[in-house]
Amino acid sequence: MADKTNFYVNCLLRRLDSLRYFSGQSTQITIMTAITRFYTAISLLKNSRREKRQPRLISVVGLIGRAESAIGTQGSIFVRGELWPARADVPIARGESVRVIGLNRDGLFLVVEQLPS
Repeated sequence: MADKTNFYVNCLLRRLDSLRYFSGQSTQITIMTAITRFYTAISLLKNSRREKRQPRLISVVGLIGRAESAIGTQGSIFVRGELWPARADVPIARGESVRVIGLNRDGLFLVVEQLPS
């Protein structure tokens, strides 16, 4: 990150150095534009270095959804506006309401149960 910061600082200094040959109001505007761009670049660099949040699959456990296809060893459900792959211990017909009771070890699919009618 230090290399990128040094690059932007050097660019800013070169830009400001080139402005010494000009005078007037346009120079002030150019200097302010250069400073604004510098601080914008620095804030973008800082934000890009922040830790990326991982989706929390565990948060879907306990939610109610709808079976979009027949569920047995595989199928799909619609939960919280998203389509998820799912499995169930007992076959579930398409269109039935289901509850998410867990997810597999790798988080590749949800484990569901049919809600009582």
